[in-house]
Amino acid sequence: MAARLDKSRTILTTTAVMLMLTGPAWAEDLKLTPNQVRAIGFVNAARIAGSDDRCPRFHLIEAATFSELAAAGITNEMSRSPEFSRVFQATSTASLAKYSANPSEFCATAWKTFGPDGSFKRQMLEQN
Repeated sequence: MAARLDKSRTILTTTAVMLMLTGPAWAEDLKLTPNQVRAIGFVNAARIAGSDDRCPRFHLIEAATFSELAAAGITNEMSRSPEFSRVFQATSTASLAKYSANPSEFCATAWKTFGPDGSFKRQMLEQN
């Protein structure tokens, strides 16, 4: 019984390793376009402003952020790629740094940009 269990574990471990090594080929080769990088940055700026009570007068319209990414040609599969993760992390860090430097200014700018009468093409923030 123990030998059979060990053999099953070995097969499962080998299968898991093979799946990791042969994952989607595009994940490593993915190169986001400048438009896609900008979309991730805009979504992150709106996300930072509209979540975790950072800017307490408004909140994120999550569906709008998905629509923005989709409009830039970013699929769910692409959002799991290493390149997307790097850009997402970099733009999150940049937005958080701007927020930390001056929360009031960050929130005012975010509202003017992503609010209902904002300068951005898609509303991603709404009042609470």
